[in-house]
Parts: sequence; C-alpha cells; structure tokens
Amino acid sequence: MSTALSKTILFFKNVLVPIIFLLIVVGYIIDDLWTNSGSNQWEAQKTDNSIAIYSLKAPGDPLLKYKVKTRVKASLSNVVAYITNENTAKDIGITDLVRLEEIESEPLFVAYDAYTVALPDPFGKREVVIQLQYSQDPDTKQVEVNVLAAPHKKPRDSDTKRMVYLSNTWLLTPAEDGYVEIEAISEVDFQIPYFVANSVLADVISEQFTIMQNLLKTEKYQRREAAFIHELASI
Repeated sequence: MSTALSKTILFFKNVLVPIIFLLIVVGYIIDDLWTNSGSNQWEAQKTDNSIAIYSLKAPGDPLLKYKVKTRVKASLSNVVAYITNENTAKDIGITDLVRLEEIESEPLFVAYDAYTVALPDPFGKREVVIQLQYSQDPDTKQVEVNVLAAPHKKPRDSDTKRMVYLSNTWLLTPAEDGYVEIEAISEVDFQIPYFVANSVLADVISEQFTIMQNLLKTEKYQRREAAFIHELASI
C-alpha cells in the first residue's frame, strides 16, 4: 500500500469519521430540541396587503401550523365559490384538477377533487386528493369550509407521492359593510423536510391569498356563486 493511500485512509478514519459522527449527533439533538419545543400560541409572522399570517409551533410536531386573517370586498357566495368551485383551479396554476364527486344536499355541500402539485426541485410532484365541504349557520350566516386530505378516495395510478395529511379550515363571516371577514387555519405536510416547509410556507400562503383578493375583484368571480349560500342582507 502506498504512503499516500495510507495517509488518506488514516485521515478518513481519524478525522472525517469523527466529524461526520459528531454532525449526525448534533443534527439529532437539534431535531429533537426543535420537535419538542413550542409555545402552542399563535405568533405573528408577516402582514402584506391586509393579509395577516400567524404561525403556531406545537410541542411534538416539527411542522408549523398557519392562520390567516384578512377581509375581501365580495359576497359570501363569491368567496365560497372561489374556494370550492373546480374552475378556480386553472386560475391559480392547477391545470389537471378532476372533480371526482359532488354532492349538494342543503345545508351541506361535499365534493372530492384530485390534482397534482409541482414542488421545487428536487422534491418533484405530489398528488393531492381532497374532500371539500361547507355549511352555513342559519342565524349568523357564517360559513365554515373544510378542506381535508382524502388519500383513499381515488385508486393509485402513478408513482407520484400522494399527500396523506392536509387540513384547512376557513371561517367566513359576512360584515355589514359588504366585506367578508376570513380566518383560515392550515395544517399541511408536503412530505418534504420540515425546515424547508417552515421557511417557505408563509410566503406561499401570502401569495395565494393575494391572488384570491385580485381574482375576487374580477367580473368573472363576482358572477360565480355557491349553492344555497344566504347573504347577510337576507336575514
């Protein structure tokens, strides 16, 4: 064995291996500390274009939860339709959405959609199968919209990873000035490293709500209505 090769082996054994081992141990400790940390309280993240975003770190969960508060000048029916109508997909960059099933039985609306989301490299695509449902309080006219992962609704027909955890809850409250107050809570796992998700999701959410604000100003979305939604004026 040559002297140079022997020195390389000794360097790897005596220097690199201990460093790699130390980094693994430190990474494990940091991961454990982060996962088990958290105040379980909503904390302000950012505010853009009247869109306030909050995050919550729960002990035991490495992923942040997000809450959004904003208001839009639109009818209650317009906002519900924006969230639940399958035709919204193309305007927010989803080109392959398929509505699997839709049930309208007042006062409950339920639908199932399937589509794919292209994540930045190197994470590839994710297949998303969701259940949407909404109902309205007959007295306050407040609407609750729930968007939940429904991974077993559709048989697998590709090798694309399917998201198994997604929970978005929207509370839509009509105001007397013609606005709709929106509070949305989002919990989602894109099956990417949590430190990546936690660093970008607030910006992604802010961008999506900005798109919603702008689309709801257009004539197309002002004409679009949801089934059996009653406006505040009809009380």
